[in-house]
Amino acid sequence: MVSTEPLHDLPPLDLDLDDSLTLVSTTSPDGIQLDDYDIDFFPLFTPVDPFVNLGTLDRSLLDHFINGTSHVISCHSKVQEDVCRVIVPAALQSPTLFYATAALSAIHHKSRQGFDSNTLRQDPLISRLLTNSLFGLQSDLLEKDVNKSSVLLATIRTLFLCEVHAGGDRPGTWRAHFEGAKALMLDIESWQGYSSKQRDSTRYFLKRWYNMTESFVALTTDGLASGQLARFGHPRTLDGDEEEKVYLDEYAGFATDLTPIFREIGAAAWERRNEIQPTILEEGDLDEEAASLATCIWARLDEAKIAPPRFRPGVEEQLSSRQKADFLCCNEIWHHMALIYIYRRISNHSAFSPPVQSSW
Repeated sequence: MVSTEPLHDLPPLDLDLDDSLTLVSTTSPDGIQLDDYDIDFFPLFTPVDPFVNLGTLDRSLLDHFINGTSHVISCHSKVQEDVCRVIVPAALQSPTLFYATAALSAIHHKSRQGFDSNTLRQDPLISRLLTNSLFGLQSDLLEKDVNKSSVLLATIRTLFLCEVHAGGDRPGTWRAHFEGAKALMLDIESWQGYSSKQRDSTRYFLKRWYNMTESFVALTTDGLASGQLARFGHPRTLDGDEEEKVYLDEYAGFATDLTPIFREIGAAAWERRNEIQPTILEEGDLDEEAASLATCIWARLDEAKIAPPRFRPGVEEQLSSRQKADFLCCNEIWHHMALIYIYRRISNHSAFSPPVQSSW
């Protein structure tokens, strides 16, 4: 992660809107001839400031993203470091991603000051940043340069987070924004020369984020659309593959095999809410589905007591004993939350019923 001094008191973000947000090239047209200087004059331990060519507003927003916003969108310090390691260098090379990242930073900063969703959406700075990012994204998508695919995926992800964090008390809009992001991501996969087998840190991070976020969207009020129950066929995931091994995902805080269960819960809950309309399921099917899901989750909780889920290769060595224990507790909490969704949204139990209270 790029090292930078923490910014405790940000300057007001309602600065002169003529303040340039254009990234300045760090390469001199004439270059630097080291032969003209005494090389001993340059101390080798002097840190290089990667933000030296950013304007005051740009620098403040990026600094706040690193030291503030990235913590909010991460469940753990290691995840926060990974977010910054992936997003910040890419943003410094792509104005489209930079504008989106700066907008997310501004939204978070202003929301902490008590601005509501309507005010955030009408804020001139935030509006300009989002407009610039969307304009650049549209242009890049038309270009269909496969070499930019990872940065474009990161931009789409960041713009989605902007919509979520600026949405205030309207979580039902998450699904609409996510479906839009999903459509763009899947379109990028269809570009000539795109390979789902290509491994780079940005794409790997974004693939995991996408599949994790779809799980969360499934649990919102709108949930997933009809017909997305796993037993009737898996919905397509980013890069079209499923997790081969089960890990405790440090990005999400729960085991990877819980992701398809969240999708099933969301789809079954959608069927239950719309049962007055003709569907492929009958009431008995939903009751059976709820019982099957609950039994599966309870079995996994029992298994975790004997053999806790493993972390991804290379992750466990970076965690302390306390951090490992925290992740295992977080995984257990997510499983109990899934049970509450099953009992409340599919089985229609009251909040005070024994099944719900057993996971409360």
